[in-house]
Amino acid sequence: MKRIKFIFFIAISILVIAGCGEKVDIKNIDINKFAKERKSFNTNILIKSPAPQEYEEETVPEEVKEIKYKSGELELKAWISTPLEEGKKYPAVVFAHGGFAFGSEDWECAEKYAKNGFIVMATTVRGENGNPGNFEYFYGEVDDVIAAGNYLKAQSYIDGDKIFLSGHSVGGTISMLTSMLPSPYKAIASFGGSPEQKSYFFYREERIPFNYKDKEEVKLRSPIENIESIQKPLFVYVGTKDYEYRWNSRKFVKKAKKQSKMCELVEIEGDHFTSLNESIKDSIKRFKNM
Repeated sequence: MKRIKFIFFIAISILVIAGCGEKVDIKNIDINKFAKERKSFNTNILIKSPAPQEYEEETVPEEVKEIKYKSGELELKAWISTPLEEGKKYPAVVFAHGGFAFGSEDWECAEKYAKNGFIVMATTVRGENGNPGNFEYFYGEVDDVIAAGNYLKAQSYIDGDKIFLSGHSVGGTISMLTSMLPSPYKAIASFGGSPEQKSYFFYREERIPFNYKDKEEVKLRSPIENIESIQKPLFVYVGTKDYEYRWNSRKFVKKAKKQSKMCELVEIEGDHFTSLNESIKDSIKRFKNM
């Protein structure tokens, strides 16, 4: 009996070890799978309402203008820095803010790119800051961020080959999902985004406008379930004390690397908020070198 148990233990151990070392067959990965699934799926927004955060009408700073960009049938607001020299083409960054409303503190983060030679466009998305559309919680908002990049690409003073995307927290999650879809972005940085949405939504039920018990609704909002579709270099920033997202960020990047994706984990000292400034500084260096 002991011998049978020992043989069974050895057999199970071999299977576990083999499973851990299993490689993904990257030849059969369809990077457009996420885009196809989104195209064939209609999210069912049960609660049609604006984003769940109050906002104030902010004074637009000097050398910045407020514009409207088109995302499908929606016209959405954004702040954009102005070029300093005529006739020059600039690299550009779309900045997706944290939370569910844009404010002056978000511009303080975004303008770091402008101070380092980029044109920066700080977006608002559907349902935010008086915009038309409904809050969809990581679905239509992804389309809006892609549309912002397309707006920049159409501007004569923008170098269309050097448009980047970065986002913090909610904006970081949107940035992760954007990396899995065709877009004008050369590379993408996510600061404190949420890679896994099952547990994320479990603790935020009161805000969810769709049926979060529908697995497909959650899957198409969850970056870690769509890793095979990553198609742009993705830098996943997380604070060393950002305990809610640090473990899942590591897991996300590990899975991405197994599929030979262009994905890098960057851990920055601090928590979800105190790590942001240094994360932005690091992303500026990386974008400039691309």
